[in-house]
Amino acid sequence: MRPHPSPTGTERMRTDVSDRRKADLEAHLIEICETNRNCEDVVDSHFNTCSDLSHSFGTKRRGSKVKTEKLAGCLNHKAGFEYFGT
Repeated sequence: MRPHPSPTGTERMRTDVSDRRKADLEAHLIEICETNRNCEDVVDSHFNTCSDLSHSFGTKRRGSKVKTEKLAGCLNHKAGFEYFGT
């Protein structure tokens, strides 16, 4: 089995940007929750899973993105309550 090649500088940069965007999105969702601890718990517990499920991989010209309606729907489903409008 051949070893996996190391990511190039560009690939590392894309990953860093993607990680920052995910962190920003998660922080924004927590803000939307305001002071509702149950809502915050749902985001804390299920954000990564729901984000991965709602992630759309792009092409060379169009970057990847998160489908926000799908993310909100996933978080609502996990919560059993609609915290985020879709």
